[in-house]
Formats: sequence, structure tokens, C-alpha cells
Amino acid sequence: MTEIRKTGLFKKVRHKMQTKRMFFSDQTALNKLAVRKRIAPRRFNEQYRLQPDTVIQHFTTIFRFKPYFHLLTVKPWDVKRVHSVLHLHEYDDLLTTYLKVKNNL
Repeated sequence: MTEIRKTGLFKKVRHKMQTKRMFFSDQTALNKLAVRKRIAPRRFNEQYRLQPDTVIQHFTTIFRFKPYFHLLTVKPWDVKRVHSVLHLHEYDDLLTTYLKVKNNL
């Protein structure tokens, strides 16, 4: 984070995202503008199934090829799709709390 602050990387990324159309703009801008790159271990960016050592699970757009090519995006707050599409139930306690708070606002 110190290096990011020094170089103003996030400011440059935001500018690029506002001025240029890109596919997956946040990731594309970061990849184009970052001079040095470090790949975090999988446990900090798990994109498929929770593992015993998972720290962060990334909900990302998935490419599906069957029955036809399409993009699949499921956001963690879309509880029905988290269950029906991803078959993921590990976050049910958090999701229930989120929905209670959301409905009381």
C-alpha cells in the first residue's frame, strides 16, 4: 500500500477507467498501469470453492460454455443465486444478518 500511495496508482486507474472503455475495466487498468506485479497466493483470492485456508473469496464473472457461451455473474448479496447457481451455503449466517439489517433501514 505504501508503494501504491507513493505512485498514485489507484488515482491513475480511476482516471483510465473513466476515460477508456475496457473489458473488466478495474482489472485491465490495474494490469496495464502496474509496473511491478505480485501474484497473491490462492488463499487470498479464491475464485471457486472455499478451502480450509481461504482468507478472501472473490465473486467474479465466470465464462460458461455449455449449453451455450455466456458470462455468469453472481454477486454475494443475491442470496437466491448464490444458492441456486453457485451452490454455496457457507455464507448463510452473514447473508441472513445482511438481509435483516437491509430490511430494517
